[in-house]
Amino acid sequence: MGPWLGIVLVCVTLAALIAGLRLYQQNFNPHPEWVRKLLHILMGLMALTFPWIFEEPWPVWVLAVAAASGLFLLKFQKVLHAGFGTVVHGVERASLGEFYFPLSIAVVFDLANGNWLMYVIPILILTLADATAALIGVRYGKLNYRSTDSVKSVEGSVAFFLVTFFSVHVPLLLFSGIDPVNSLLVAMICGILVMLFEAVAWRGLDNLFIPLGGFFLLQVYWDMPSTDLLLRAAVVMVVLFLLITVRRLTTLNHSAAIGAALVGYVSWALGGLQWLLPPLLMLIVYAALAMLAGQRESSTHRLHTVVAVSSVGLIWLFINQVWPHSEYLFPYTLCYAAQLSMIGIVRESFSHPQLSGGWYVIRGVLDGWVFLFVPLLAMHAFGDDSLRISVQALVILSLSALFFYRWQPAVRDCPDDLPRWLRQVVVAGVASLAGYALI
Repeated sequence: MGPWLGIVLVCVTLAALIAGLRLYQQNFNPHPEWVRKLLHILMGLMALTFPWIFEEPWPVWVLAVAAASGLFLLKFQKVLHAGFGTVVHGVERASLGEFYFPLSIAVVFDLANGNWLMYVIPILILTLADATAALIGVRYGKLNYRSTDSVKSVEGSVAFFLVTFFSVHVPLLLFSGIDPVNSLLVAMICGILVMLFEAVAWRGLDNLFIPLGGFFLLQVYWDMPSTDLLLRAAVVMVVLFLLITVRRLTTLNHSAAIGAALVGYVSWALGGLQWLLPPLLMLIVYAALAMLAGQRESSTHRLHTVVAVSSVGLIWLFINQVWPHSEYLFPYTLCYAAQLSMIGIVRESFSHPQLSGGWYVIRGVLDGWVFLFVPLLAMHAFGDDSLRISVQALVILSLSALFFYRWQPAVRDCPDDLPRWLRQVVVAGVASLAGYALI
């Protein structure tokens, strides 16, 4: 089949699906979420045929643009929105998921580079697991938790894990030649981690997080030895256990706690113990500060807090993956230490508003330096220059903490707005760059 004939065939099929679901709506008046997810499943099943229709990525990109354009018209053109648009937008929500869906299909098709199994498995997860979780949650969800911009259910997340597990395990077992035990372990790891990706997604970004997360996890774990997979499976289970049991000791809401767990796992998986310690120690000290400040009962911090606190560190982590070098550990640790210092300043100001600003800065600097650099100094993580580097860190932390205290308004009110976290991102980024320049 020529590529243009394939494009026309897929477009006609998609139009027929929407028309058929519109007739189904008019005649049977089903729940709007059911119609929306039925379209999701049918579009996904149609996309699964692409490796046998197209040999190159460009026709899939053409289809992605065409589908996104058509969905845009259904969303924003009044006449179409009131008619065929109800198939996609019958449930009113602030989401761009319908546009991410065709985009993610094109991206994964391109990344798979002709490996049909690497394409089919992520799209199968996107097609079946996401829709099943939503429908199970709507019908049977009783145990709810707060996501970034919505309420999700434990029952839906469990359903998501189970469908993802079988969507990975069965194709790998039947078509890849992988060892059955390895297939089980890869499916379990992918199931849990992609479930967590879906839990923290907002405004329809799960349609990107699910297939891309599934693709990259498969790419990493496909050829990994059994012993390494067992270790990673054990760590994933520990992360899940800590997520369930320890969240109540912090002021993180559910999505923020899931985000923190993912940051910890990624830091360990890509960098090892030395790269896990800074975010882990920062989380432990932060939880202690929250309890001392009497704020443990209020789950106030959302996912954007975790993103802000970890963003600079994750950049250094990925730089180390591309250009590995031990010297990156210092600016990586320094950015988390700076974040902890700034958090310490805000917490101390909130807990003891009668004290002076100088005390807040000193206390914050000591929190960041003692709890993050001293443990790594004891591990000799920075080599023969550990003492010199730690002294430099103390100086940089002092300057960054003082600058933050002067820059951040209303410190004693313990602000939790976006400008505060953006300030912390900037200060932590500058501090880590200064540390890198001194190496």
